[in-house]
Amino acid sequence: VSAEHKHDFVATSRTDNLMTAIDSVVEKMEQQLRKYKEKVQTRHRSVGSRQQGAPSEAAPETSE
Repeated sequence: VSAEHKHDFVATSRTDNLMTAIDSVVEKMEQQLRKYKEKVQTRHRSVGSRQQGAPSEAAPETSE
Protein backbone atom coordinates (compact mmCIF):
# COMPACT_ATOMS: atom_id res chain seq x y z
CA VAL A 1 0.00 0.00 0.00
CA SER A 2 1.32 3.48 -0.84
CA ALA A 3 0.39 6.51 1.25
CA GLU A 4 1.21 10.17 0.71
CA HIS A 5 3.57 9.61 -2.19
CA LYS A 6 6.56 8.31 -0.25
CA HIS A 7 5.33 5.88 2.41
CA ASP A 8 4.99 2.25 1.43
CA PHE A 9 3.52 -0.35 3.76
CA VAL A 10 4.39 -3.99 3.17
CA ALA A 11 3.10 -7.10 4.92
CA THR A 12 3.84 -10.73 4.16
CA SER A 13 2.64 -14.05 5.50
CA ARG A 14 3.34 -17.64 4.54
CA THR A 15 0.95 -20.42 5.53
CA ASP A 16 -0.48 -23.58 3.99
CA ASN A 17 -3.92 -21.96 3.71
CA LEU A 18 -4.38 -19.00 1.35
CA MET A 19 -7.27 -17.47 3.31
CA THR A 20 -5.28 -17.63 6.57
CA ALA A 21 -2.37 -15.86 4.89
CA ILE A 22 -4.66 -13.15 3.51
CA ASP A 23 -6.28 -12.60 6.92
CA SER A 24 -2.85 -12.31 8.53
CA VAL A 25 -1.61 -9.83 5.92
CA VAL A 26 -4.73 -7.68 6.24
CA GLU A 27 -4.34 -7.56 10.03
CA LYS A 28 -0.66 -6.58 9.75
CA MET A 29 -1.46 -3.90 7.19
CA GLU A 30 -4.23 -2.44 9.37
CA GLN A 31 -1.80 -2.22 12.30
CA GLN A 32 0.79 -0.41 10.19
CA LEU A 33 -1.76 2.04 8.82
CA ARG A 34 -3.24 2.75 12.28
CA LYS A 35 0.21 3.44 13.71
CA TYR A 36 1.07 5.76 10.81
CA LYS A 37 -2.24 7.60 11.09
CA GLU A 38 -1.76 8.16 14.83
CA LYS A 39 1.75 9.47 14.19
CA VAL A 40 0.53 11.92 11.54
CA GLN A 41 -2.40 13.11 13.68
CA THR A 42 -0.14 13.63 16.70
CA ARG A 43 2.27 15.66 14.60
CA HIS A 44 -0.53 17.90 13.27
CA ARG A 45 -2.12 18.38 16.70
CA SER A 46 1.03 19.67 18.39
CA VAL A 47 0.46 23.19 19.67
CA GLY A 48 3.99 24.41 18.95
CA SER A 49 3.92 23.71 15.25
CA ARG A 50 0.61 25.54 14.81
CA GLN A 51 1.49 28.68 16.72
CA GLN A 52 4.97 29.23 15.31
CA GLY A 53 4.87 31.75 12.52
CA ALA A 54 1.08 31.73 12.19
CA PRO A 55 -0.76 34.93 13.11
CA SER A 56 -3.61 34.58 15.56
CA GLU A 57 -7.03 34.68 13.96
CA ALA A 58 -8.90 34.87 17.28
CA ALA A 59 -9.40 38.64 17.17
CA PRO A 60 -10.67 40.00 13.83
CA GLU A 61 -9.26 43.27 12.61
CA THR A 62 -11.59 46.25 12.72
CA SER A 63 -11.71 48.70 9.83
CA GLU A 64 -12.85 52.23 10.47
